[in-house]
Amino acid sequence: MLRKDIQEAIERLWPDGVVEMTVDYEDSWFLKVRPKLRRAWKSLEGAQLLFERKAEGGPVWWPDSDPEEDPPDDFERHRSYHLYFIAPEGEAFEFTTESEDYVADENGGEPSLGTIRGAGRSGYCVAVCLLAPFAAIAFGERIECDNGDTTEPSIELPLETIEGDSIDPERHFRETAAGEAFSRLAALRRKISEVLRKHGVTVLAEEEWKKRAPGLRVGEGVLAEEPLRVLDALFFEEL
Repeated sequence: MLRKDIQEAIERLWPDGVVEMTVDYEDSWFLKVRPKLRRAWKSLEGAQLLFERKAEGGPVWWPDSDPEEDPPDDFERHRSYHLYFIAPEGEAFEFTTESEDYVADENGGEPSLGTIRGAGRSGYCVAVCLLAPFAAIAFGERIECDNGDTTEPSIELPLETIEGDSIDPERHFRETAAGEAFSRLAALRRKISEVLRKHGVTVLAEEEWKKRAPGLRVGEGVLAEEPLRVLDALFFEEL
């Protein structure tokens, strides 16, 4: 059973039971608190705002492209939420990765299979819904690879065992990191929650946003899979 405030918000947003991409980016309640939240994240002691992604999508140009001369290199999808990634400072929250991929030949020859190395940070994704004053906080990662590729933080971090079983990323960090590191991580989460509540944003616990949202279905242009959860009803992106 959904909490009363969540149920009321979903019924108000989707009276016909269809989740649609109808976000008014220019008249959202979020616009008033956005600068305040950004200042608050910047002033968090012992943490850094490493990434921010606005809800409204559009064309993207790489750093070496000229927007006035070149066509877009990519397009970001529109979302119903604004995303922040905040990480504690310190080596305990830094890691390295390696993967196999094709690497360009420096002499102009054919690409060959090689090792791509990356440097990552662990922290929290903070998603703030533009449709209603709700937020979801989830453990996440951001990775920058030596070939220029980056892995953007996401609310749901897909970690699996070799056998294909899902891994709880926050629990995995707790089991593999030192106790002091996890305590610092938990303290950061509390600070983030306090900032959001101070600005009138209700933080949804994971057990709440993972619940099924009965009676809802996916509308045209929305990237989500049925059966829909509370997360899919409030935090989604366009197809």
